[in-house]
Amino acid sequence: LKELCVGVLKDERRGKEEEGKGKEEADVLRVRKFLCAIESIRLCIINDCVGFNVPLLEVLVSSSSLASGQAEQGLVLRGSARVEANVYSVLHKTFEPILEPTKFDVLSDMYNDERGAHLLLLSCKQRVEFNIAESHVCSFLSAMEAWTRDMRHHLQVDDSS
Repeated sequence: LKELCVGVLKDERRGKEEEGKGKEEADVLRVRKFLCAIESIRLCIINDCVGFNVPLLEVLVSSSSLASGQAEQGLVLRGSARVEANVYSVLHKTFEPILEPTKFDVLSDMYNDERGAHLLLLSCKQRVEFNIAESHVCSFLSAMEAWTRDMRHHLQVDDSS
């Protein structure tokens, strides 16, 4: 990670008018401003149930940023990220795209009202392209079958102890 999330936190102790509400509510840490910029982050899911580690899926998030601001009704978050996902092909010994690189914009509003309403909007100004092949589906199904079998085995071993 080239840049790590940076947040400016302000420890806001509630005033004397709220002293009667108890210590837990009086010692609240609130976020007033938040900025997060990440060059790239990669999540790789491994299938380790076949006797050795085989990559299954990787998700890459790059050029992402998230910033907050204070609005009249509450906290507003705005940001964007470039997202792509790839499935590992055992046959070709390489990753194949399942989600082509796509830029998403994020908008989130958290209102300060009694309902605690929250709104999250994802938008994309380009075509979102998914590539799903039979080999991708077979890889997922075989991994799920192996993981299910492995979980059942571990649960049976734990129950007999």
